[in-house]
Amino acid sequence: MSKGITTVSIPPASLPVTGWARRWAMVLIFLIAVVNYADRWIFSVLIEPIKAEFGLSDTMVGLLTGPAFAIFYALVGIPLARIADSWNRRVLISACVSLWSLMTVMCGMAGNIVQLFLFRVGVGVGEAGATPPSHSLIADYYPPAERTGALSVFNLGPVIGSLVAGIGGSVLVALIGWRETLIWMGLPGIVIGLLAYIFLKEPRSAPVMPYLSRLWPDMMSALKPALRKPAFVHLLIGFTLNGFLLYGAFIWTLPFAMRHYDISVEELPSIAVPMSLIQAAMGLIAIPLSGWLGNRLIRRDIRWLCWICTLALLISFPFYLLKFSTDNFQHFLILAGISHLVLLLLASPAYAAIHLVIDAGHRAMVMAFILLVSNLVGMGAGPVLTGLLSDTLQPVFGDAALQAAIIALLFLMPWAALHFFRAARFLRRDMIELESAQ
Repeated sequence: MSKGITTVSIPPASLPVTGWARRWAMVLIFLIAVVNYADRWIFSVLIEPIKAEFGLSDTMVGLLTGPAFAIFYALVGIPLARIADSWNRRVLISACVSLWSLMTVMCGMAGNIVQLFLFRVGVGVGEAGATPPSHSLIADYYPPAERTGALSVFNLGPVIGSLVAGIGGSVLVALIGWRETLIWMGLPGIVIGLLAYIFLKEPRSAPVMPYLSRLWPDMMSALKPALRKPAFVHLLIGFTLNGFLLYGAFIWTLPFAMRHYDISVEELPSIAVPMSLIQAAMGLIAIPLSGWLGNRLIRRDIRWLCWICTLALLISFPFYLLKFSTDNFQHFLILAGISHLVLLLLASPAYAAIHLVIDAGHRAMVMAFILLVSNLVGMGAGPVLTGLLSDTLQPVFGDAALQAAIIALLFLMPWAALHFFRAARFLRRDMIELESAQ
């Protein structure tokens, strides 16, 4: 542990999880990632009917989908990650899954926009406790040579979760309305939370609840070694910019398609189903492929983890521009598939590169810090800025204002690519320094 940290020491992973126990645990972690992203992305499917019922502007919608979730998601993630670094991750994950799923159900019962905002905050608080301890468990379950492949399985969760939100959400909202849709989307997570409590294995022999009184000083002490590494800093910036794009532009994709192609809520499945199927199919190809590429190419040069991210952003950039510029829905779907396939190639290599420059005893804490920064900027500010740009550009572009706002944000992709490219320059040196220090 870094000098100056006064919290309890990190219990070692002295009870290895192997065989069927590890496979079953990985299935549960994958399902948790699925419901995590399904409950997160369902609001992008429901934006138009929620906006219509409460009479909201695009800026107000951005506040509901962004800060209501992201600020508390990011800030609460730090103490929860500190707990995950020392305590029982099985209990933490189970409690958080159950909380956010219950809050999703409550969102469907909200009587006004204030209640909906507060329940959405509850979703963010619950989801804050899932990703860092999941990463920490995977790192304990799998040795470095197998970890990129395991992370690729975990990263399939967002793909399937987005599919569930897009298809299930659009069909349900067309049939029974947005409130009942949220209720049905939240119920499976409560069951999965119970299964996680029963079946997940904690490999630490003596997990201990940490002292949280010095959380923020201890967090900075834990982060100092990582922040002194140029590779980590550039990976963090690249991650943050990509998150801004992901949540700032992409959460508005379905509302854009509804407005651009004049689709009503009742007709929503006609565009949401093919969009979701294509994106999920591309994700099912891209995520395993990214894991395979990462495992294969690092045998030649560890820097390929960063170069894959750079190429994914630069190659997908023109396809995204064309996607949001075309007036032909069939072309829109084709371009959506190509751009999504290429961009998702960065997922597993990016996480694997970060793990290489993080001290093993602080993985959950540092991952939570990454999520704190990327989510406050990306998830918190991205949807609001997109909505604000849309409202601001309305007098000039009329019905095309949202399209113009999304296209403007796409130009963050080359900037993010630059930082992943710069991270490659320092990755090998920073990894060797970390290994020497340990």
